[in-house]
Amino acid sequence: MVRETLATKIPNQLDAMVNELFTQPQGQRGEVQSRGMGRSLELIGTIDLNQSLAFNEAIDFLECTIAPAKIVHLEERITQLLDEQIDERNNPLRVNRVCVLALGISFEHWYAGESVRQIINDALRDSGSALCAFYDALSAALEKVGLEPANPMAE
Repeated sequence: MVRETLATKIPNQLDAMVNELFTQPQGQRGEVQSRGMGRSLELIGTIDLNQSLAFNEAIDFLECTIAPAKIVHLEERITQLLDEQIDERNNPLRVNRVCVLALGISFEHWYAGESVRQIINDALRDSGSALCAFYDALSAALEKVGLEPANPMAE
């Protein structure tokens, strides 16, 4: 039951972040992201040091799994579409931000008292390929609207 809840809530929150990124005027973005990230960080702040270190290791693993060029390529396309510089400072779809959001939602719905290490191990099993597919789908959608990266050699 918890897995079904997470399978619905995490994509819904990602969808809200993508919609906000592309629909809010420049300077007004971040409400959905800030609210979700704030709650996630609050929940993550309740775990002990060993679990916190395990969480940081998981994010590092996923950041290494997703090719940096893939993220930069996506940011170039978003920059063109929004006519606003999108990079590691303000991209709500960076791997570490997506991980914090997803893990925060997981903590909110996970059984009290269960090890966070198990959440991380379960999540890592498919997260790398799921995140790659997410970034590929978003890039493909941007290509359909005719946006090419500023530097085609970045691929």
